[in-house]
Amino acid sequence: MSARYVLNQILSGEATETVVENIHEYLSTIGENIRGSKIGLEEFIIFKRLGKNPEDYPDAKSQPHVTVALRMKAKGQMARAGDVIPYIFCKGEGGESSKSGQADKAHHPDEIRRADSGLQIGTKRFVSCR
Repeated sequence: MSARYVLNQILSGEATETVVENIHEYLSTIGENIRGSKIGLEEFIIFKRLGKNPEDYPDAKSQPHVTVALRMKAKGQMARAGDVIPYIFCKGEGGESSKSGQADKAHHPDEIRRADSGLQIGTKRFVSCR
C-alpha cells in the first residue's frame, strides 16, 4: 500500500480523469487484497514514539501506543519515554462493531502472531469504501 503511487499519479501530468481512474483502480485492488487476506501483517503496523513513560500519560486509555506500552510493561517488557511502540488495530471482542474504544483494540504485533491469541486485524476501516 503505497502513498508514493498515489502521489506519483497526482504529479504525473496526466488528465485528471485518468489520474482519478488509476487511483480508484489501485485502491480497489488494495481493498480486494485486504478482504482476501493477501496483505501481510507488517503492512498494518503503526509505529508511534512515547513522549514520556507510559504510566505518566493522564489519558493513557485513549492513546493506542500508550495502551500497548502499558500492556507490555504488565508482561515484564520494557517501554519507556523515547521508545517506538508498534501496534495494529484488531477487531473488538464482539467483532468490528464492538463498543470498545480504539485504544483497547490496539495490540502489539507479537500478540497477534501468537497462535492462540484469537486476535484478528481490524480491516473494516481499510475496505469500507468499495
